[in-house]
Amino acid sequence: MPERQRTVMDSDSIVHTDVLIIGTGIAGLFTAIEVSESKNVLLITKDKLMESNTRYAQGGIAAVMAEDDAPSFHLEDTLLAGAGLCDRQAVELLVQEGPKRVQDLIRLGTAFDARDGQLELTREGAHSHRRILHANGDSTGYEIVRALSDRVRQQPRINVWEYHFTIELIKNDGGECIGAIVQRPDGEVVTVYADATVLCTGGSGQLYEHTTNPEVATADGIALAYRAGAVLRDMEFIQFHPTALCQPGAPCFLISEAVRGEGAILRNRQGEAFMERYHPLRDLAPRDIVARAIVSELEREHSDFVYLDITHEPEEQLAERFPTIYRTCLKYGINLAQDWIPVAPAAHYMMGGIRTDHHGESTLPRLFACGEVSSTGIHGANRLASNSLSEAIVYGSRIAQRIIELQPSAVALHHAQYHQISHRIHFADPINVNKFTTADQPIVVCEAALAAMPVQLHTSSEASEWSNRVVDLAVARPEISLMETAPTQTVLSDCLSLTDEAILPALRSQLQRWMTSYAGIRRHAHTLQEGIQHLQQLYDYLHDYQITENASKQELARKREYLELSNMVITGLLIMQAALHREESRGGHYREDFPQRDDTSWHQHTIQHIHNGLMEETLDYV
Repeated sequence: MPERQRTVMDSDSIVHTDVLIIGTGIAGLFTAIEVSESKNVLLITKDKLMESNTRYAQGGIAAVMAEDDAPSFHLEDTLLAGAGLCDRQAVELLVQEGPKRVQDLIRLGTAFDARDGQLELTREGAHSHRRILHANGDSTGYEIVRALSDRVRQQPRINVWEYHFTIELIKNDGGECIGAIVQRPDGEVVTVYADATVLCTGGSGQLYEHTTNPEVATADGIALAYRAGAVLRDMEFIQFHPTALCQPGAPCFLISEAVRGEGAILRNRQGEAFMERYHPLRDLAPRDIVARAIVSELEREHSDFVYLDITHEPEEQLAERFPTIYRTCLKYGINLAQDWIPVAPAAHYMMGGIRTDHHGESTLPRLFACGEVSSTGIHGANRLASNSLSEAIVYGSRIAQRIIELQPSAVALHHAQYHQISHRIHFADPINVNKFTTADQPIVVCEAALAAMPVQLHTSSEASEWSNRVVDLAVARPEISLMETAPTQTVLSDCLSLTDEAILPALRSQLQRWMTSYAGIRRHAHTLQEGIQHLQQLYDYLHDYQITENASKQELARKREYLELSNMVITGLLIMQAALHREESRGGHYREDFPQRDDTSWHQHTIQHIHNGLMEETLDYV
């Protein structure tokens, strides 16, 4: 397979910064601002500065701000929603430090809604008190990233690279993360060395057919960290938002949980308020319960949607409280004050991710993770509504504190000696082993060959460093007949018969259909095994896929499509493997063949690591 060779001898393709931050949602922006008080920051994003999951967050940010509320109430609500898998200490940090960080957002220019000088607070599902701050009614995320982006542009120590794609993380021979390989908008490859690297790349919603996430949410950070050797945790827990707009011709648009917080009622097609049959909290039950209840109603009525009814509220009040939702629905012929809104669940949030400590550092030294890409222990098996934005600023601040204390890495101390690097970038196979060397120190790009996917078996001694019980994953590659594999081969053949420009989008759509069918709201061992087989075949194809090396805009777009799809396939396999392993139902993971929660056998985390396969981690903090 052709391989691009390039010897870089000029400083334009070798960059050093104190801190490299990848991603520009609330986590990346806030962390950059905090750490830039004493460090130089390079902030990069694969799209424009303000494009992220945060921008589309409607409901708000959770923090104890009212006199009748208390951190202890917020703590208990979070632990209850997390279904037994929250790290209590991590949650305590969230509820104690969250209000201070919200005040930091206000100081940085975020204008939350207020009336008569007092912050307006609302309530969302599974919250016992009104503690959700919002902005412009239902445009909280947009207002936050607007304010933070404005501040980032004013900071002299923050350099922003838009439309740059991160190909791979790099490590030194001591196992520390020392930066990343990045592709510029013109296709040029640059090596960025940093004393600390922070992944703030968001979630994985684009793995599914229906998602509230924007196009950029392709699980890049998960794949980068996994290939680098960082530990992942609880990848099976995916939160499906119960209420996304389901109207012909309309996008999969989020209808905020705050609408139910203000009194909206879910109704089936017969007009029945059905949630009282499923949970005492009815329409304000935890999201996983509401989503599964809706699916049950859809199956019972052979329908594609249920309704959300808030017609009891005055139109003027709805237009003021939910201006974005009101305008969007009206655009598609739905008046909130007169019509019931057709809704159905959609992939929304990833509870698992890169395992971090209480200062956001991963198991790979000098690699940090913040926001949805991380697993801090706050969300457990099911995120409490509006805790995600709070988590991002609390841990962004804590990450900044830790980085400020870090000593410079060897790269910083000897950067002047790095005068020549031979790049072996294999665009057609960016997940092969690549090595970067200098005259003084070897630098290794992280390995992720197919043989190292999370389906290998390990002995107890090989996994002993994690002090975990090793799981036999033989079922992950069951013997299957040609008849069972034929449908996958046929689908791939159909995709491969398309033009070069259409192949990758077609494969991405097929991946999304498989993830929705096999690893969606309801799962079963048989379908998960089938899904794993399908994704492994897709991975095999991508392993051999070739892209020509001219610098046309069309070819550059295909390279990014390929890199994103590779990241999505790896993450999809990780999710399916973890879901197949956990033989119970808990939070955002529901197994039809194991429908009950099982604290006796499964009160533990799922751990995945490229060199140690899939294991379990006991909850030593419970």
